[in-house]
Amino acid sequence: MASTDCTCRSIAHLTGGKSGDVASQAEHYTHTYYSKGDSAAEQEKVEEHRKASYEDVVCRYYDQATDFYEYGWGQSFHFAPMRRGEAYSESQARHQHRLALKVKADVGMKVLDVGSGVGGPGREIAQLSGADVVGININHYQVERARRISAERGMSSKCTYVEGDFHKMPFEDNSFDAVYAVEATCHSPDLSLVYGEACRVLKPGCLFGAYEWIYTDEFDSENKVHRDIIDGLLEGNGLPCLSTEAEVRAAVKKAGLELLQMEDLALTSSVSWYSPLTFGKDITRSIFRSTAIGRKTTQAMLMGMEALGRAPKGMTNTHAMLCRGADGLVEAGKLGIFSPMLFFLARKPL
Repeated sequence: MASTDCTCRSIAHLTGGKSGDVASQAEHYTHTYYSKGDSAAEQEKVEEHRKASYEDVVCRYYDQATDFYEYGWGQSFHFAPMRRGEAYSESQARHQHRLALKVKADVGMKVLDVGSGVGGPGREIAQLSGADVVGININHYQVERARRISAERGMSSKCTYVEGDFHKMPFEDNSFDAVYAVEATCHSPDLSLVYGEACRVLKPGCLFGAYEWIYTDEFDSENKVHRDIIDGLLEGNGLPCLSTEAEVRAAVKKAGLELLQMEDLALTSSVSWYSPLTFGKDITRSIFRSTAIGRKTTQAMLMGMEALGRAPKGMTNTHAMLCRGADGLVEAGKLGIFSPMLFFLARKPL
């Protein structure tokens, strides 16, 4: 009963700050950017519109999704290689530490977090390394959340946030000692542009490390099952498109960076990377809300709260859209057609 009461209180908090236009926001997002075309040509037209409007896609998505993300994931919105018996927050912290060590973040350095979310990874990396972390994020709500959380934790002097587009960063050339991205640049319709900006602001000889979302070689664009799974994954995660490992490699080169290392870390995990979205013997109760059972419980409670007028209309639709994304991730993971953790390390030439 205590656990149920806690879940109810959390959902009440989740819905409390939402405005009454949730329904129209959710409908516009799905209808405008992810509607199904009657033909391949129409579907391609929708995708091109989505790419051209990536700023609106991402901002509308995270305006709807951020509170749900924090409710289900905490303040670090990413996957990580897992070890049996390990709490998922520990897996995430280890994943963040690995990236910090790879880009050689250290005391006195100015480090850029590209697509910084609500600041979870940045705060962890700042605490680990002693570096000053600057996050850039296009979504106003997330920037404000990141600033508020950092202030509450007494980290405002170590972690600062800039509202801006990572394709057009408002920073001087050669102004950062290291740059990293944690499953954020997947929101770009053209990776070479964001990688190019990372290269521009990075000091010569310094490092850029990232975790990228990709199609694997197992994905078959002619397979309708594969396409339908990826469609749900794209919509439910606010993505304009996805890239292959070869396309990521080409984008790094086009950006003017020297590729030092590339590895799909999903292949190194002793527990399936999508396990946080399922429910089994390897999962700790700390992430129950993100599992299929947890998502269904949340959906049922939201439906009841909407019916009673305790939650804005449209909250269940928004949550259902996020669930389609989660289901797509699980199915894509089971089929091996997708990975959320292609790691690469690159250097800006001297």
